[in-house]
Formats: sequence, C-alpha cells, structure tokens
Amino acid sequence: MIRKELFGTTALGKIIEEISVTMGDGVKAQFLTYGATLRRLIVKDGRGRMRNVVLGYDGLSQYERGTGYFGATVGRYAGRIGGAAFELNGQSHALSANEGANTLHGGILGFSRRVFDCELDGEDIIFSRTTEPAEEGFPGRMTLKVTYRFTGEELSIKYEALCDCDTPINLTNHSYFNLTGKKDILDHTLQIDSDSYLPTSEDMIPTGQVEKVDLTPLDFRKPTALGERIHDEFLGVTGGYDHTFVLKGEGMRKCAVLTAEGVRLSMECHTDRPALQLYTANHLAGELGVNASVYGKYAGVALETQNFPDSPNKPQFPSAILRAGEVFASETKYIFRRL
Repeated sequence: MIRKELFGTTALGKIIEEISVTMGDGVKAQFLTYGATLRRLIVKDGRGRMRNVVLGYDGLSQYERGTGYFGATVGRYAGRIGGAAFELNGQSHALSANEGANTLHGGILGFSRRVFDCELDGEDIIFSRTTEPAEEGFPGRMTLKVTYRFTGEELSIKYEALCDCDTPINLTNHSYFNLTGKKDILDHTLQIDSDSYLPTSEDMIPTGQVEKVDLTPLDFRKPTALGERIHDEFLGVTGGYDHTFVLKGEGMRKCAVLTAEGVRLSMECHTDRPALQLYTANHLAGELGVNASVYGKYAGVALETQNFPDSPNKPQFPSAILRAGEVFASETKYIFRRL
C-alpha cells in the first residue's frame, strides 16, 4: 500500500508530503518531497524483529536546519569540486562555495534542500524537479527524476536527467545505515569490491592520483569491522572514513556488503556507478533523530554510489559531463538479506 500525507510546511511556506510504502508484514519505507529524501526504512532482521535501518528526523524543521544530508538526494554534483569552479567548453563556471573555498554536494541548497514534485505510478514513487538556469552556478536548466521502488527486501533508486546544455552531473543518495539500532556502527562488517582509492589533500579534494588499498585501513576486500581500523593515523584529518573507492567492473554489479551479525541482517549495495564514497558520520555530535534517538559520531554509515569527486577539474578521471539533449540514467539498489 502506498499513501501520501502532509508532513509539514517549510519556513518559506511550501507544503511537504510524506509518501509511505507499507508491505503486508509491516515492512515500510517513507519518503519526503523535501530533497526527495528517504526518511525511514523498516525491514525485518534475521530474528524476525522490525528495524528502522536509516537515520532520519521526526520533524521538517530538523531537515531544514540539519547539515548531515540525512537520506537526501544529492546533486547536481555529489562530493566536492575544488575551488568551487571548473572549466567546460572553454568557459569558466563559478559555483556557490559551501565548504571553505570548495563546493560540497551541489552547493548551498543543492538538490537536498529543494522541494520536489511527486507522482505515483504502480510501485514507483517518482520525484521530479526542474532547476533554475545556472542554479548554484552550474550551466543550463536541468530536469531531474528520482524514482524509488521498495519491494520489502530491495530498495531501488533510479536517476534520470536531461539538460539544455553541457553540464557536470553526479547524483547519489546520502542515507546513513545502521542495521542494529545501536549508538554506532563500529561492529558492522563491510566488504567493498575495490582494490584502489582516491587520495586527497587536507581539504578533501582528490589529488588526481589513484592508489592501491594494500596495507592500508582502506582494504575492505574481505569483510572487516568498521571499528577495527577507524582510528588509524592513516585516515588523517577525516576522523574516520570519508574516502572514495574505485569500484571494480562495469555495469550493474554488487559493490559492497554491510553486515550486522548480531541481528542476522546484511545489506548488499549494487550500482552501475564507477565509485563508492564511504562515510562513517564522523561529524555527527548528538543530533536528535527519529523517535528521540540521539545520533553521535559513527551513528551510521553512508555508502554513496557516484562518479569521482572533482572530476570536472581532473581530466584523467572518468568524465561526468552530460551533453546537451542526452539523457543521464543510473540505478543503485540496496538489497536486504536475513542471515
């Protein structure tokens, strides 16, 4: 059953709806038209207990004030663009800087703080919006669709975009997962199908190099507890994991598995994107979440499927340019399995 209802009104007076998908056994997903956001995802673990496995807020004002991008659709360019600028087709583009001198997750508002339209089509929940021309400094006027489908054990997220001129694009979902409901995810094990990563400067901009994960705390080729090496000096200024992994293979494939043995539940991540950003909520500091939960450091882990950060300024990286009139299409799936 899919149901729409009022969630709240923004500070600017815009109505925000919540869309709930409820299965017969009580499994549920809830989405917001604010940021095309995944708010709650309730699945059954291997012990038969229902668990909300994503971080979220109870009220709209928290989403408006929050800085953690909880469950939001992130764009036009997920990750960082160094110097809040890039050059395309011989023309320089200055972006809105929202992290020092750099642009993070699309700028000051990005897509995560915008209101989307929503329509229902069978099992699909389709969020859409058209940007303003040169929104946040990005060229052109883009039309975007984000389609969620939840079947009880699988959440599919499809992205489709079209622009009237050439533009960079990098879309992802910024959900934080916690499969146990405990205060942190340090006992979760993670496996990533990657043997290389993108080193960065101190301001988290990729250097342009690609390095091997061998003999580093970034080697997740075998299942490893997130807490095992999270304080390693190698991780430097990040205070945990905030790293881009270069994924093996092409096309839709399984790229990561997150497991919580204590509740006999795992989550597979499948994608057609070339990279995965692993982020362990290093900067959460006691935020009040759903059902009065308190989210501190390491309360969740984000597995953000995407293109390479700062690709518009790194010609050696895979191109993230969407050409005028062409359609961008991508899909990521999160599949839950009881152990």
